[in-house]
Amino acid sequence: MPVYNVEKYVEQALLSALNQTFESIEFIIVDDRGSDNSMAIVRRILQSHPRASDVRIIAHEANIGLGAARNTAIDNARGEYIYFMDSDDEVVPDGIATLYKAMQETPVDFVVASYKGITLNGRSNPLFCAPPYPDMLVAGADNAVAKAYYLEKRRISIFTWNKLYSVDFLRKNKIRCIPHQLSEDVFFTFQVILKACSCRWLSAVTYLYYQRKESLTTRWRCCNAPPRRAIETLKEIVEIKRGYLPQYEGSELYAQMVQQGYIRAVMTAIRVYQSADYTRAEKKREIAQLLKYPVGLRKVARLSQKHYHLPRYLISKVPGVDAKIRLSQAMSFLWRTMARLRYFFFCGRRPSPRRLALGKRPSSGAFCRSHTGQ
Repeated sequence: MPVYNVEKYVEQALLSALNQTFESIEFIIVDDRGSDNSMAIVRRILQSHPRASDVRIIAHEANIGLGAARNTAIDNARGEYIYFMDSDDEVVPDGIATLYKAMQETPVDFVVASYKGITLNGRSNPLFCAPPYPDMLVAGADNAVAKAYYLEKRRISIFTWNKLYSVDFLRKNKIRCIPHQLSEDVFFTFQVILKACSCRWLSAVTYLYYQRKESLTTRWRCCNAPPRRAIETLKEIVEIKRGYLPQYEGSELYAQMVQQGYIRAVMTAIRVYQSADYTRAEKKREIAQLLKYPVGLRKVARLSQKHYHLPRYLISKVPGVDAKIRLSQAMSFLWRTMARLRYFFFCGRRPSPRRLALGKRPSSGAFCRSHTGQ
């Protein structure tokens, strides 16, 4: 658990971790050198808590960010598995026990459980988080989880927390956060999805995610024009993901990776367009770079779902920042509307989690099945 300027919430978060029903836990608290009384509160709790001897405090020399704190935990973990939590959220009392039990039943690279969103007034809000996962297992050859995610649309939240990872899996694949990134989850989870050969999803809710006014995620969600530093973080993620594309050219993942990467690029370009922190000249340059289609016309012609890729490639060639943005927004709206209509007319109703879990076996040799214990 990283600790930085969370004196209002750290006691509740830390006690939710220390009071877990699962007994064999090493607790790593990373002091990221905040300016409030957070660490004093932590030390006060540990003076009287029976699990104080299981806690290690690792102090950074200076504040270097949440991503660096996650990396510190990976480097210093002594256990077989690692679980991240934020210092303003809570783990339910049997959360670790539930994840560990699933990992022992079917050893995988990581287990991901469902979570509940809690609003500012302390009420549960289903609109603030995704619905629970179906109970499901994916295992197989290389990229098995990536194929489930990109090709079969199996959902995995971008958050690093509420997942139980194999430490050996993270270290072998050199999966780490970008230390200076404000949104450290995105690239970390991107790597996890690409490298994992197995994953288990749980419908059980094991984490309470609080919407705080002070949190970075809340500020981004509630602000139409986030600060320039936040937008620069989003731009960096777009460029990093584009850098991975050549490795997957020719694979069945390629078209979907191009598509999802471009969706993020369009969202970031709109943020730049709306921001007052960029000059007109800067907007023109940044948006042109973001909306440049990552593959050329000949490659577009060979991609699956050409009806998605070709219009966006053509939009990227349109002169003028305003025209590019408006056409991109219109295309995104049209695509979402068509998808909803197609789903309504051909499916008739929203499939149940169990129906979603019972997919065909992927052609890669991986298998995907519901996991009910029957």
